Amino acid sequence: MCLEEIENRMDTRLNRIEDMISAQNSKIDVTIAAQNKKIDEMIAAQNRKIDEINDKLENVKDTLSDKIASGNRWVMGIAISTIIGIAAMIVAVLVA
Repeated sequence: MCLEEIENRMDTRLNRIEDMISAQNSKIDVTIAAQNKKIDEMIAAQNRKIDEINDKLENVKDTLSDKIASGNRWVMGIAISTIIGIAAMIVAVLVA
């Protein structure tokens, strides 16, 4: 074999190796893109769940705020009624 044939064979093998590497890189790129898409979908699903939980927490917070406000009105009403009742008894005692 002459030197030129050896160089040609080596070039051919090198080209095959480069083609194999390129094909493998393409497969890797496709796999990475698919995995990234799956990850993005999973993140989007988790974000939707987080938003749903936040909405539920807001609803619970609003409900509790309403109940506390209602309870405060009851306490204020009872306190005012008690004060008026005591004042009425005092007036009744003083008038009698």
